Amino acid sequence: MKFLKPALVALIMLAGLSTKSVLAAPGAPLEQDSIRKLFGQVMKVMEAMHAPLQFSQSQLDELAENAQSLIDPKTKKPFRARHGEPLIYYVIDPVGSCSMDIKRTVLFMGGIHPDEVSPLYTSFHALYMLLENPYARPENTRVIYIPLANPEGLIESGTRLKVTTRENSEGKDLNRGFEESDKKTMPEVAFVKALIAKYNPSHIVTLHAPYGWLDYDGPAKLPHAPADVKKEVEEWETQVSRAGAKPLPVAKDFGSYRGSMGNYGGYRLHKHVLTIEYPSTEGRKAEEEWRDYGGSLIQSLNPPMHNEPTPPMAYDVSGQSLHLRASMPGR
Repeated sequence: MKFLKPALVALIMLAGLSTKSVLAAPGAPLEQDSIRKLFGQVMKVMEAMHAPLQFSQSQLDELAENAQSLIDPKTKKPFRARHGEPLIYYVIDPVGSCSMDIKRTVLFMGGIHPDEVSPLYTSFHALYMLLENPYARPENTRVIYIPLANPEGLIESGTRLKVTTRENSEGKDLNRGFEESDKKTMPEVAFVKALIAKYNPSHIVTLHAPYGWLDYDGPAKLPHAPADVKKEVEEWETQVSRAGAKPLPVAKDFGSYRGSMGNYGGYRLHKHVLTIEYPSTEGRKAEEEWRDYGGSLIQSLNPPMHNEPTPPMAYDVSGQSLHLRASMPGR
């Protein structure tokens, strides 16, 4: 799939999604009940947050049936949040593809900050569109899709406080925990890191709010990055910026927070990490922002890059800045 023009993206998003393809083996049978319960809880919270997902029962069944769970090597059981919520993901391949056709893998992570309701709405709707519509899937690319990285935070804060919070139930911001020691690592973070180890994505896309821009972190920002890599990253940003009904500006020097996916994936693991920031966190803006920027999310999963994942030793970052920035109020 080449660069999607905004008009084509709009047609894809509005078209009837009748083509059906089961793309992934479901989670373990014992997980199906908990996965269905998870979706029921998510639906209730999103409705309370003024962003009702409005999936039919058959759509919810398909989302549950295609969800996968990952076995925690420490416990030998599927990864779960501390209070038992299942941690799920999807493997989305091009229709009719075989392993030889897959040229790259992109990891998508949504919903790590449950107070960012508008992008979470897009996370679920884009997932369903990718499952149902073969024309929305990138060519030669496997997408590992995490729609909700922090289910505990969403469900428990939304139910108990009637408003979703940024953290999990212990008050921890999971997107600051990717560089903690294994003993301190929260299960949600361990789950994401285990997926990275299993599938070795060359690109990672995360969805947040409310800055209203695109922010790249990774080896292309290092001073001695090859010119062709920098050019491919710029092309990726440009395509994503223009793919929605409204453009998203590109942030040039925003940097990353210590312990965030941008810093961990981009500078520690040397992967290309693109963060899409919606302008609003509000649930009331969710449907509007899905229409305006959903195309940018779909396009982000189709990076115009031909290079293999960067070997960890290709860039020596010892002794140089990892492009860290100080925390900002509310972030």
